[in-house]
Amino acid sequence: MDEKKKKFFAFVCYEKAEDAKLAFEKMNNSLVFDASEPIFINWAEKKLKRRKMLKQERANNINETNLFTKNLKPTVTKEEL
Repeated sequence: MDEKKKKFFAFVCYEKAEDAKLAFEKMNNSLVFDASEPIFINWAEKKLKRRKMLKQERANNINETNLFTKNLKPTVTKEEL
């Protein structure tokens, strides 16, 4: 796959739910880290848990500290996140 077409992602774990929520609100759909397209952020979920939750139409058991981020450049560091 061409380097330009690759999609990089990261899982970011915060200690406090408030910090994760703030990062979600400020960074989702924003152009950061010299990205050519907005980054996408959502709450990270284990695949089996996600499938189960979707079947239950998104029950109230949502992760409050771990975010999934994609559309990152390979040069983005842990410190920048």
